[in-house]
Amino acid sequence: MPPLPRVEIAPGVYAESVVKHTASPDAGSPRRAHQVYRIHGGVFDHLELDSMSSLVSLVGILSTFDRDPLRSLAEEPAPQAEASPEAPANRAHRRAELRLPAHTPAVSAHRRFTCDGGAARRARIWSAETLGDCLPDTDWSVSLLEQTVLRAGELIAEAVASGATAALLTMEIDRRRLVLTRYDEFRNDAAG
Repeated sequence: MPPLPRVEIAPGVYAESVVKHTASPDAGSPRRAHQVYRIHGGVFDHLELDSMSSLVSLVGILSTFDRDPLRSLAEEPAPQAEASPEAPANRAHRRAELRLPAHTPAVSAHRRFTCDGGAARRARIWSAETLGDCLPDTDWSVSLLEQTVLRAGELIAEAVASGATAALLTMEIDRRRLVLTRYDEFRNDAAG
């Protein structure tokens, strides 16, 4: 399959298709080829999505922004400007992945949280409500729900601690895994 060209999916944010090869868990098995989508630009230093549904979800999320914070964060400062000591060191994303013990129908959801003292609690509530609606009623679903709620709260608490003004949390279930991904938003003016 030939790679797709680099495509602008939002102002200043680009996606491109890449084929990666991974070793099989069995020592004698051949390497497997699979397609990933690399995202660059804006707040994304380097993000890889492993399914078209993830890419479609990200495009949907990016299209919901009222203004264009991604473009302003993507613009490089003038060479003579020095970085502010208060500026956050990492504007990248963070991801947590949990394995599911059984195949589960694909689903994805996202929510933007304002970073304040109650953000982690709101993230835990949102993830519990969202995942509770998606998981089958099984003996393993309660444990997975608890782990997911804990991870969601930790991810948003880290965004608050990093000085982000807001964070977008995505939840995606794809076959036998659940992925939580956080995208931080920072003020783009030095004054505030």
